[in-house]
Amino acid sequence: MVAILFVVVAITALGAILVSIFYTTPITPEASPALAGGASGIPASSDSSDGAAAGVPTAPAPTETPIGLSSSSPSDKIQQFAEAIAYAEGFWDRNRNVLTANRPARDNNPGDIEGVGDAGGHDGAYAIFSTVAKGWAKLYAQVQLDFSGKSQVYSPTMTISDYAWTYTATAQDSWSESVASWLDVSRDIKISDWLAS
Repeated sequence: MVAILFVVVAITALGAILVSIFYTTPITPEASPALAGGASGIPASSDSSDGAAAGVPTAPAPTETPIGLSSSSPSDKIQQFAEAIAYAEGFWDRNRNVLTANRPARDNNPGDIEGVGDAGGHDGAYAIFSTVAKGWAKLYAQVQLDFSGKSQVYSPTMTISDYAWTYTATAQDSWSESVASWLDVSRDIKISDWLAS
């Protein structure tokens, strides 16, 4: 029991360190227009011309910085892959409309990451984050680690399909197809080749 507690504390501390390294700018509604839509950190759509109902939470347009993050946040490739994961996990649809009824959106966890969230919360095996910005930060930090070559689980020499078989416990083929389609590549491409493209 003590060993499990130690591991949980160590992982939580490591996550906090990674987040503080990569994201040093405080994210507040005053500092980030993307957060002005509501306390959840998911902006409300003020333009319903894309077919979304007014007031329905949506994600930023492809040229915008993801919800609640500064433009100096993760590299474009890390951001793109994280957004593809969010799509595959059901956080948002192809048009970046946040699917509020799905667990990743309810838990402020776009990557549907397992574990305990920043405030000690979890939804079964999945972490609950206090804000969607913290959920994005955790996903970006995870993808950055995965692609760095320093992960003990993931490698940039994996294909998207290989990554899927480790990342998700169910529907790996469908998951990898969703990620690949978001990135407009084959699921058989090596991540290192995609990063270099």
